[in-house]
Amino acid sequence: GSLTRLVYKVTVTYEALSAAALTADKTIATLPAKMRLVGIIADTTTKYIGGAVTAATLIVGKSVGGNEYIVSHDVFAAAITKGLADADLGTSINRASAIQGGDLASWTATTIVSVRLTTVTANTSALTQGSTTYYLLTESVP
Repeated sequence: GSLTRLVYKVTVTYEALSAAALTADKTIATLPAKMRLVGIIADTTTKYIGGAVTAATLIVGKSVGGNEYIVSHDVFAAAITKGLADADLGTSINRASAIQGGDLASWTATTIVSVRLTTVTANTSALTQGSTTYYLLTESVP
């Protein structure tokens, strides 16, 4: 057999994360069973600002609100790219925890990849800009 590598590219804008709350969650991918996540990059090309929002952070995980893939980072101050250094990565995929070079979340069930945006002072619906493109490098086990 051979391993099949795929790259999922998903762009999420502030509009998709608009909520009448200080947090908003979005599922950006659903990985099939036997699919290993071997790399992830969160490339925020436009910072998240607007309204009365005074700070904004993003995390990426394999559960809603989880940070197993990309740890919390500031997306308010400037555009930023995370996932290029081990310190950016969560406990399921960082170098120390990447079993056999990645995270095989489930052998038998699908697994979501979820993004959480958290704002300070105003709800996420107050944002007027912000965009992040996620690159998920996956490998399927035959």
